[in-house]
Amino acid sequence: MITLLVDGQPFSHDVISTFCQESPDIQFFITATSIAEGLQHISNYHPQLVFIGSNLPDGSPHDLIEKSSHPFEKIFLYDADSFSTLPYRPEVLAYLLQPVSQKAFEKSILKAKNKLSRIHSLEGQLMDLSSRIEELEEKKLP
Repeated sequence: MITLLVDGQPFSHDVISTFCQESPDIQFFITATSIAEGLQHISNYHPQLVFIGSNLPDGSPHDLIEKSSHPFEKIFLYDADSFSTLPYRPEVLAYLLQPVSQKAFEKSILKAKNKLSRIHSLEGQLMDLSSRIEELEEKKLP
């Protein structure tokens, strides 16, 4: 899974980077310290999972989500001071309190892996259905 961390706190980068390097489910990991840099990485690498910190110098986590044209799974990172400024978003897989524990990280990765697996399965079924429809149209059955 291609994973991106967008956060302005160096400590978050250290912790999440270490966890990602140890995770067999993450094949490629990149970091950004601002929304602008995060959007550039999203455009270039099309990550499937993005950890978004609440301490960004050029906006909020919601700005990153709203400005991105590429879909991805979202995990918010927050500290005790920023929790009240993070409104609930149903599409967010998890909200992780910083400093993030190994257990919370692994649980969120498992959620992302399971969701992406379901999406991949549904995409396969949709492609199968599309090809069957094309076959029927070619045969022009009544």
